[in-house]
Amino acid sequence: MRHFLVLLSLVGACAGSPYDACNLSWSGEDPALGEIIFEDGRRLVGGSYNHTIRNGRISAGTFTVNVRSDGADEPSFDDALVVGLPVCRHLDRENDSILFNDSGGTWMTDADHTGTLAIASREGQELLGMVSAELVSTGGETRHVRAAFRLGPSD
Repeated sequence: MRHFLVLLSLVGACAGSPYDACNLSWSGEDPALGEIIFEDGRRLVGGSYNHTIRNGRISAGTFTVNVRSDGADEPSFDDALVVGLPVCRHLDRENDSILFNDSGGTWMTDADHTGTLAIASREGQELLGMVSAELVSTGGETRHVRAAFRLGPSD
């Protein structure tokens, strides 16, 4: 019996978070619906996602991830969600990007400062996932952001 309990506790310890995907993992607090929680504990509320035939947006507060399809190399946000989870997107400045405004200024991804958007799971209409990226400011400074989200549709 003791061996069974040890095995059960090891299996439980190895279970991933519903936010884990695309080589990203989250061990922080679970965000509430409409929240993006950053690794440093900062929370942005009032978040949601929306999408059109070719474009999508994940946002809360002043943090926005734009998901755009070029029609050739990457599926649209809608198509990616239909194909199945996880949805992994490379964030740069071509099609998919981050724009973040805070007291430190405006921060974004570009060709040299990139990241990953991971939509890991779905609970009803809610999307759960993570984002991790190096951002550059308009003044040339860099910083890394890592966050988990739980967002419902805005439409």
